[in-house]
Amino acid sequence: MNKNNNLDDKKLKARKLRGQINSEDLKEFKGLKFNDLINVLSDKDPQKRTIAGTLLNEGIVESDNDKKYIIATLSKSLKGEKALYSRIAIMQSLASYGELAVPYLIELLGVIGNNQEKELPKKYFNKKSFPLPRDLAARTLSYMGNVAIPYLIEVLNDNISNSNNASNSNNNSNFNSNNASNFNNDISTHFKKEQALDAIGAIVYKYDDHRAYDSINNLFIKTVSSGNIYEESNKILIWKIVRSLSGFYYNEYALNLVIDILKRFDNVNEIQWEAIRSIGQIGIVNDEVKLIFEDFDNSVCNGSSNVNSQIKLALKVSKNSLCLF
Repeated sequence: MNKNNNLDDKKLKARKLRGQINSEDLKEFKGLKFNDLINVLSDKDPQKRTIAGTLLNEGIVESDNDKKYIIATLSKSLKGEKALYSRIAIMQSLASYGELAVPYLIELLGVIGNNQEKELPKKYFNKKSFPLPRDLAARTLSYMGNVAIPYLIEVLNDNISNSNNASNSNNNSNFNSNNASNFNNDISTHFKKEQALDAIGAIVYKYDDHRAYDSINNLFIKTVSSGNIYEESNKILIWKIVRSLSGFYYNEYALNLVIDILKRFDNVNEIQWEAIRSIGQIGIVNDEVKLIFEDFDNSVCNGSSNVNSQIKLALKVSKNSLCLF
């Protein structure tokens, strides 16, 4: 009994160090004004930072200027926050501000932490859901849904000019798909685009918003036309494109692009099994899809390597999704 109690105490202490709180912890802070909560947001105690992050949501102020100030502060805190539950609270509050917070999060794509994929996967993603973005800004944008799509399209389109940094400006709410003049950061790099693709894929999967397809297609064309498509950064970008297209349910254009990539990158195993998975997720069955699966069945049926096992798994899951038994 004592041993179990000690174990529970250790777990509770560990959770507190990661910033976990309960509803009772919020009570004494609910009456604080937002400026006071902003001070709490930098407290040494991670639980207090979680409390501040939770309470600094969209409902705490009314004016857009105050909201932008809070968003900028939350964005800065998210960039440096290490405690798990404090991060979650900040992300949820940022998401609560909707479109007003999107430009700030666009600037944070690929710059928080070191958790983003920097190499091709070693294993097939054996789930039907869209993979949760590992980049914290991309994940937060995916929570926000359709309002983020036009901004993410601009990342793919390179329509970002060097102007006022969102985190230092109170006049950045007019950003739209035709005007990207309010940002200062190089978000035209592969790495930024990769995270944007993750956010787009997650939003498309959940909200069935296909507006980004043309930009994804153009990004693919630009990538294969730019030079060596087998450079590691290009392969990762193509893999991300294929993954993002898995969210485009019943979109024939998305299917055709995935098939094109599958044929072009026939010697990149990771792209192969990702493309097979995306075909299954898109959900369209035609003669070409049947022939592709049949060819893969024939080529891997006798193989025993890890590559073959991953492709076999992708085939099995995708054929099941498409009712091709």
